[in-house]
Amino acid sequence: MRLVTSMLLATGLLSPVIAQEAGDGFYKGRQMTLLVGSGPGGGYDTLARTVARNWPKHIPGGPHMIVQNMPGASSLTMTSHVFHVAARDGSVVGLANNAMPTGPILYPTAARFDAAKLSWIGGPSRDAQVVAVWHTSPVQTMDELFQKELIVGGDAVGSAPVDYPVAANVILKTKFKVVSGYKGTDDIDLAMERGEVFGNGGLGWVSAKVRNAEKISSGRMKIIAQYGFKPHPDLPNVPVFPLPDNELDRQVLEILYARDETGRPFFAPPGIPAERLKILRASFEAMIKESEFLAEAKKINLSINPVTATELEELAGRLSRISSEASARARKILN
Repeated sequence: MRLVTSMLLATGLLSPVIAQEAGDGFYKGRQMTLLVGSGPGGGYDTLARTVARNWPKHIPGGPHMIVQNMPGASSLTMTSHVFHVAARDGSVVGLANNAMPTGPILYPTAARFDAAKLSWIGGPSRDAQVVAVWHTSPVQTMDELFQKELIVGGDAVGSAPVDYPVAANVILKTKFKVVSGYKGTDDIDLAMERGEVFGNGGLGWVSAKVRNAEKISSGRMKIIAQYGFKPHPDLPNVPVFPLPDNELDRQVLEILYARDETGRPFFAPPGIPAERLKILRASFEAMIKESEFLAEAKKINLSINPVTATELEELAGRLSRISSEASARARKILN
């Protein structure tokens, strides 16, 4: 076994991290569980099943991975289960929506976990929230968002189309008027075409660039601004909203913008054996680079822009240090 491992290392076919525990034997013949914090049939469920087909190929011992859906409270129910109940041996991993790390700040009674203590593994893509307007909109530039009212569609509190423009109005002094009650982004898109609203004040770019490709290329839909601390790589020429001078408000935006930095995070319970966490991280990273996975990701319109375990750890750590004043202000604005 040692000879085979040495030969694979020498040829570059086995990473040093995975090779370190290749002889551990824990994953050989084992069934792993991937818990998803949303229901069957959605984007996260589709991603989970794609990952479950590809990830085990990179884990020593080639375990079998099954997907179980555990919807509830925007992934907070599933994450609380992973944190308190799931086995801490490396056999259970979770996939939550991108707002999960901010759950303990915004919904402390529902989020019964400490995001900074989770065993972060990585994510396949990060996102950016943008402001999209229809070509007939009275607002056509970011500067005009501070001067004229823009009627935008929204679904419910807790979603980006509502939370982002509402926070922008309070902190940045924009003039969004949010009309809530739409069932989702597709309904908001149709409302723009019908003239019921003129835009979407918190549109996820990663899915929008695929779903709305023709509308954007034809000029019927225009991306006029983006949220965040820096431009998304796809949008170098789209202006980023200015940051407030007030430190308290900057922290509130850090809570909000964390959703985009997180990007569909995979994680394991706290306290799993360090060697197995290394295996999970290294094998996940290997999967993200594999041509077969990339081909499947393209079929499900998943844009690959990976988030590393280190980046997720740092993000969770930053969020844990957010002041109580900023947390309270964020809850007041967003809830």
